Amino acid sequence: ARKCAISTIQEVPGSRSRLRDTVQGPARLSAQPKTTIAQEAQEGAANLSVRASVFFNEKQRLQRDLTALALAVYAETTGAPPRSLAVLDARAASGVRGLRYALEVPAVGTAVLNDASDEAAAAMRENARLSGFAAARERGSYLHAGGARLEVSQGDAVALMRARRRHFDAVDLDPYGSVSHHHPSAAHPLAAVS
Repeated sequence: ARKCAISTIQEVPGSRSRLRDTVQGPARLSAQPKTTIAQEAQEGAANLSVRASVFFNEKQRLQRDLTALALAVYAETTGAPPRSLAVLDARAASGVRGLRYALEVPAVGTAVLNDASDEAAAAMRENARLSGFAAARERGSYLHAGGARLEVSQGDAVALMRARRRHFDAVDLDPYGSVSHHHPSAAHPLAAVS
């Protein structure tokens, strides 16, 4: 069966976000279409394709703005040179946080976006592309013209944090629900922790 796609663009009242709803399914009207809905949004310097199957909370934009600002202040107060910091977004879902760090904080050279979900990994790759990152030779790596590098990782956050001991300058723990079970593992990947 042929596929069709229908897109609409609308302004979100009270927000600077643009959403484009896309519905894809069989072109035949006689069958019940299996639909996939994606909304395209811009947040900060990141462009996103927001899927219903991957967690993204539009209402947390201000919190993400403040987190990117806090990371920029940390970089400035520690004297971090441009593109010298490595950041882990341990439970990335759509990847919006890691994307924003790589695009908006000049000191971030590498942002690793990790999630255990297949759908989230696919969304992170798509959002990297939409935000101007191009696939690099190394599998799962993406490069931006501004010099930032993204790595899309799919796996358990705790295992990744333990495996990359003293690898990151900052770890972002923003899972849905409590982060308390991640705290013991979160210190392992930090470069400044002995």
